[in-house]
Amino acid sequence: MATKHNQLLDLIFQDIMTHLENTVLSPEQTNMLILYIKSSRKRQNAKSIRQFGIGDLVEFTGKYGQLVVAKVTKLGSKCVYCTSTASGGAPWRVSAVLCRPYAGPKGSIDRKWG
Repeated sequence: MATKHNQLLDLIFQDIMTHLENTVLSPEQTNMLILYIKSSRKRQNAKSIRQFGIGDLVEFTGKYGQLVVAKVTKLGSKCVYCTSTASGGAPWRVSAVLCRPYAGPKGSIDRKWG
């Protein structure tokens, strides 16, 4: 079902982009579109940040494409501050939309780390 939803969103996005390419927007319309996109991102960030708590394990793709598993130490308004579970425990500041709950090595969800 999620795939059909994503396909529908892709079609809507393509339709909007085609329309924008063939339309000249006034400066006011351009500003309204930018404000809408910014507010949409804020809502998405707020929704993403609420799914995590301090002490939760999260995973994300690191700077060089590696999978990073980390423990959440602080929640900001836009970012998740965490410490890597790998040796050394490097600190990370990651956008909440890029994090996902840690699914464990065999797909089991173990959200807390001791």
